[in-house]
Amino acid sequence: MAAFPFGGCWAAEIAKVLARERGMSLKVEWSSMTVAVDPVSLERSGGTASRPFFPRVESLRGLGALAVAGYHLTGFEWIPGRSALMMFFVISGFVLCVSLRHGPQDVAPAAARFIIARIFRIWPIVVFSVLFVTLIVACLPGSSPALQLNFRTFFLNAALLDVGLNGALWALQVEVLAVPVILGLYFVERRYGSRYLLLFALVSTLLSFSGAWALWPPLSHNLFAISLGMLIPIIGRGSVAQMSSRQAQLSAIAAILGLLLPGPLLGFYSQWSGVTAAGAAAALVSLLVNRRDLPWAAFLEWTTTRRLGLVSGSYYVLHMPIAMAVDRLFALSGFKMDALLFVPVVLLSTFLIALLTYSLIEKPGIALGRDLTKQLRLQPSRP
Repeated sequence: MAAFPFGGCWAAEIAKVLARERGMSLKVEWSSMTVAVDPVSLERSGGTASRPFFPRVESLRGLGALAVAGYHLTGFEWIPGRSALMMFFVISGFVLCVSLRHGPQDVAPAAARFIIARIFRIWPIVVFSVLFVTLIVACLPGSSPALQLNFRTFFLNAALLDVGLNGALWALQVEVLAVPVILGLYFVERRYGSRYLLLFALVSTLLSFSGAWALWPPLSHNLFAISLGMLIPIIGRGSVAQMSSRQAQLSAIAAILGLLLPGPLLGFYSQWSGVTAAGAAAALVSLLVNRRDLPWAAFLEWTTTRRLGLVSGSYYVLHMPIAMAVDRLFALSGFKMDALLFVPVVLLSTFLIALLTYSLIEKPGIALGRDLTKQLRLQPSRP
């Protein structure tokens, strides 16, 4: 059991949202306000051609991060926070599969390059977020007793073995635990064909409705979305290329509705809602990647949405610590806080800080990982 170190009136409600999102049990001790939670060319190259980049998909991820933050801060179920998380997993499966297809094709160097890239992509901002929460708890005492921090707590959270200091990190736990699955699925698909990846996506989707196989519910209930994303570069292009412009437009509208409506209509934490949103996200990403005749998608290339997409990783990881900081600052100042002020302040502050952390932490970390793969000669070789 790990305590949620929030103080102030927003603490319990935000923690309830996160606990339901993870599918874990929750206990709230109201006396001390302590919350505890139970732990474009997509063809395979293998050559020196640079990996394709998908700006509209990146912008979509930024909008997803904004939706998750908005939902966590308000609990308003018409904000598609759950759908945004499903979209994150679908996009991760897609982008990581494309990365593997444009990297070394021998198993050992491909796996080493992939794992190094994930380590340097994920952990720098995770460690920073844990440091940030530690400073908040130490320097901004809230209305509840201060969390007793120690090296063990810090290490477990920084290593993603616990998420008690930042509950939003559970999604990154899923991403890390999915690494060997993604690698295995990629090489199985490469050797035996896409039918096995399709079979895994189908079986994992069906099993996600059952708790019988759940070694860790957040992974077993969301792994299917990552496998759906991996199917996009393999079968997504052919599926949407044959559509007329009108069919593509209607499909995009249906996909957007499939992201916005499942929560309110099917139940926000219903697995049917998650599966519907993941399928809609896979369809929308396929359309955005493979079709240029979607005029409405032009806003995904606006400067603001592009920047939001660029810093989406930092935005997602930091929105809860920043909410904690703002909550405590308001409590210490004695200023009466309401949603009309609290929510926009947190959303804007998170964006501004995410711009800095991307430039100072995420981007150098990614570059360091790339430099290491070059030194280890794990870059793609000429075919």
